[in-house]
Amino acid sequence: MNSRDIRNSSDPDLAGSYAAMLRAARSAEDIAIKTNTSILVSMDSKDVELTAADLIKMSLPPESGSHNEMHNLVYGRCCGKDKPGAVHAGI
Repeated sequence: MNSRDIRNSSDPDLAGSYAAMLRAARSAEDIAIKTNTSILVSMDSKDVELTAADLIKMSLPPESGSHNEMHNLVYGRCCGKDKPGAVHAGI
């Protein structure tokens, strides 16, 4: 497996695919909340189910006091510039 960050690709389609995957993951989250279903994400090579309630908690802004560490874990670890990884979403 290639460990280079795809966002640094010289191919603009490949570099842009990262942002497209993030949009798709956020879209899956929105649909899961609207339909009260769960999504699966991959963290540390393990599949983790996030319920609609988990996703709602994650979507609250940090200043609300209800911001969940799960959001930082999912998006910080999977999508942070210093720790490239993959976000897998499914309904």
